[in-house]
Amino acid sequence: MKSNLPGKEPSNVNLEQAKWKVIEQSIAEGASRNVASLLHQPKDLDEILCARKEQITTEKATIDVMMKTMLQSHVEGVQTSIGGMDRVIYSIRALKSDFQGILKDLKEVKNVSHYFKEIREEHSRHSQLGAAVENAKQIFNVAEIAEKTRRLIEEGKLLLAHQSVSDLERSRDDLMFEFHKQPSTSHLDQITLEKYFKPVEALSTALWKQISIHMGRTINVIRKEPALIVSCLRIIEREERADIKALERKAASGFIPHNRPKQWRSKTMQILERTVMEKVEGSQLSDAKSDKTWLVKHLEIIRQLVLNDLSVVRGAAIPCFPPEYDIMGTYANMYHKAIAKQIVELLDHEHLQAEDIVTLLTWLEEYEGPTCLGNPNVQIDVASLGAPLLARDKIDKLVETYQAATSLNMDNWLSRALEVEKHAWSEDRKPDDGTQYFQTQTPTDVFQIFEQNINIASRMGEKMTKQMYAICLKKLAEFSITLKSAFCDYRNEKFKDRSRLMGYTAIMMALVNDSSRYIDFVEHWAQKKSSLGHQDLVAECFACFERVRVEAINCLLEEPVHDIDKHVKELFTQQWLKARTSEAVYIIAETLKDYGGDYKKHLTLPNYAETMELAQLKVLKHYIQAILDRKIKFKAPEERHEGADRIKQDMDILNNLNMELVFARAQPKEETEAPASDKIDLQLSYEIFEYFCELLRCSEDMIQLELSTFAQKFPDVSQYQLARLLDVRGDMKIDVNDLTRNDGTKVLDVMSAELGRKKIKTIFSEVGYQTAAGHHQHN
Repeated sequence: MKSNLPGKEPSNVNLEQAKWKVIEQSIAEGASRNVASLLHQPKDLDEILCARKEQITTEKATIDVMMKTMLQSHVEGVQTSIGGMDRVIYSIRALKSDFQGILKDLKEVKNVSHYFKEIREEHSRHSQLGAAVENAKQIFNVAEIAEKTRRLIEEGKLLLAHQSVSDLERSRDDLMFEFHKQPSTSHLDQITLEKYFKPVEALSTALWKQISIHMGRTINVIRKEPALIVSCLRIIEREERADIKALERKAASGFIPHNRPKQWRSKTMQILERTVMEKVEGSQLSDAKSDKTWLVKHLEIIRQLVLNDLSVVRGAAIPCFPPEYDIMGTYANMYHKAIAKQIVELLDHEHLQAEDIVTLLTWLEEYEGPTCLGNPNVQIDVASLGAPLLARDKIDKLVETYQAATSLNMDNWLSRALEVEKHAWSEDRKPDDGTQYFQTQTPTDVFQIFEQNINIASRMGEKMTKQMYAICLKKLAEFSITLKSAFCDYRNEKFKDRSRLMGYTAIMMALVNDSSRYIDFVEHWAQKKSSLGHQDLVAECFACFERVRVEAINCLLEEPVHDIDKHVKELFTQQWLKARTSEAVYIIAETLKDYGGDYKKHLTLPNYAETMELAQLKVLKHYIQAILDRKIKFKAPEERHEGADRIKQDMDILNNLNMELVFARAQPKEETEAPASDKIDLQLSYEIFEYFCELLRCSEDMIQLELSTFAQKFPDVSQYQLARLLDVRGDMKIDVNDLTRNDGTKVLDVMSAELGRKKIKTIFSEVGYQTAAGHHQHN
């Protein structure tokens, strides 16, 4: 058999092998000595054979003797067993005969039982008289003992009083039991006996009354006089054992005293439970009509009750109560049930406001924490108490109610905040510039409101915090849309009559700065509250307020755009070409520079840079749009060179304005972050005109190379736009309405692989061209 212990088997095998080797070596040495002693001469070999035969014969004879001896022993054992079995059979037969004789005798005894009737009656009388003699002292002194017991009860000596009551009850019960055993006893005698012992029942009732008072005040009494509670519990346990004995006697004889079982232990538990229930119910000192903080006070009183009472139970009651009471768990369960009942009644009869729901849900969340059941002096596991204080469906309903109310409150607050903003706009009230930059208090107030709601929700648990965070993000996104719509309406009112709403520029600058602050707040949330998730909603808020910011910048720029509109219309016209200087572009640049001075003072640097970039892009879009609309067409190389020089001169003027923004841009973000794919590159848009000038200047045989370079540099240019730019040269036959019908198309077809690669965005992506019908078609 293999050993179950690893590493032991090989050592055992080696040991056995070593033993066998020693034995074999010993046998071989003995055999060698024997043979050596016999073989002295060659003739000794025959003697060895004879000796061997004699040895075998001797061994065989020995084995035969041993076999015979063993067989004889077995035969003797079988004979002894057979003899024993014979004796057992004889004994069984004798017992059977004796049992038959006993049964016969019993039948004869049954017939003489009526001769013992008088003896039984005498025995019964003797038993009654014996019980009477035994309890004679109590029987003859019932009134005196009852009075003494009553005084003991009044004096609070409950153990002595209970001893007297128990003695009287035992005497009464013994006598009543004797009456019970005699069915023929007069019923009048029983009534007389009951009347005689009637004071005993009154004493028992008085004693229980005192015990119930003390047990109802267990928490208070046990702090000052724990011995009194111990005495009450000893009496209760004695009565519990008496109840058990009475029930056992009832099962055996059918008799039980009429006041048994008393069940004082279960009644004590009912008293404790009723006391706890009354404490919890009595802790509500006011209601919602008389006090707004009624629920806070009510729940705080309950918390203090639970904490104080259970601390007393753990510290003082456990040593006093028997272990089977499990008094700590019992009290915890009683309070748990009482609080659960009270909360359900509150929900059924009180209309809880949003702040009341927060109070309740927060209290439920903290119920098992260190301020209540989790306190070191209490240490109760809520899971051991069974069902939770409030069912999950009711909690979910409360959460839904709270979230709906909070959502409505947020909507109302945001609506009022926006109305205040709109009222300030209509009154041309100048925004706050205490920090140099125009801004309002609204973003700070909005995020404070949201932050407050999230902090309130955090008191109700992580799940509630995440839900409230999501609600706030959604409300913020919705507010961005409302805000954008509001200031667009304001913009429309402004440009119905520009003589009105003179604070428009300052207000729009404040809106641009406020939009950035909203974005900063969302970014702060994204970092601080990353553990709450909802990254999709965070990204949506970023996008929403970025759109608001861009739209606010566009609204801000509508004033300078209106001012330069008539000068923009002069671009790339015959008047523009014949003028000696670029007066229109000078005016445009100076106008933007003038507005830019105000923007630089009151916009944050990133917003100022982006506003001026967008202003230049608008001018460049108008400029390229004028070229695409073919306001003029050059007829000779000299005109193309002159036109190219004028365009370069205009771009130099505008580009000087662009250079002033280099040091105003927000360097950290723009240097480390890749440009957004949907953002137009301003510098590249300026380069369009530089390359367009080269297209105008180059000879016809170089046009294909220039087009290839142009298409590679500006991959978002369309074939139609490129065809229109080529058409400005005036020396190429291109039908821009049908590019497939003339030689110019072949040039464009060669470049088809380069066109449409919109990796970089320029102004070509946002300008169209004028069709033959006079309508603009976008790229």
